[in-house]
Amino acid sequence: MFQNNKPIFAGGVVLKAKMLDNIAMYSRNMFEILYDKYSDGILTGADIHIENGTTIRISKGIIKFKGELYYMSEDECIEAYPERDTQYLRVRFKEKETLIDEEKCETEFVLDTNSTDETCEIEICRFVLNEGAILRTEYTDLRDYATLHNTINILETKYAAVNEATFSPVFLLEFGRIMSGYKLTNIDDVVFVTECIKEEHIKREIIENYISKRLGEPKKAYSNQEIYRKLIEISDIAKRGETGGGMQGRMAPRRMLVD
Repeated sequence: MFQNNKPIFAGGVVLKAKMLDNIAMYSRNMFEILYDKYSDGILTGADIHIENGTTIRISKGIIKFKGELYYMSEDECIEAYPERDTQYLRVRFKEKETLIDEEKCETEFVLDTNSTDETCEIEICRFVLNEGAILRTEYTDLRDYATLHNTINILETKYAAVNEATFSPVFLLEFGRIMSGYKLTNIDDVVFVTECIKEEHIKREIIENYISKRLGEPKKAYSNQEIYRKLIEISDIAKRGETGGGMQGRMAPRRMLVD
């Protein structure tokens, strides 16, 4: 049954362990229910910022892995060093540790040239840092998001969404901003761009349906790299002022019949 039991703290009321447990469990239960249908990946936060050229600061946030929610209440910094090969920054999930009074589920950040082990890790970003260079998180255009050298690449980062992990909301926001600067004549563009600029995690199925409909392709599951390339293709089409996607995607002009 549904219930909403609240402890009452007042004069003359004996403080009981149950009352404290009620407070402690409320927020945990709320988040677990709220994100129950979400996939593994970054739920919120974990944004990347660069300090002093080579210090990677990961903002506080929530990440989900194998059904468990992990919270980071403070930003954490990782120092990057030059390396000719691609480096992968990821969260590694340690084995659960059961103590007398608690169950510990902890993580650690790992940065090296080993690719992500998805059985126990989630990728945060990747990059190649050249000797004497500094890292950046500012991008000149949509194509620049694929740059690896001295640039934070988040195209393969796993973001949590309903049912399955989705594509980078950071890239989608930039896609929406750029597209909103064009004269959009395709109703699918207008609807999708509106979703992008909300800065929320868009379901992968919605992204894939938009791409296939907009480009007139058979509906399919796209990889992250395919989503990236297809969205750039759509952006180029919109920039040229082309509608595309067939008549079903166009805004039908209004007509007035005069007898």
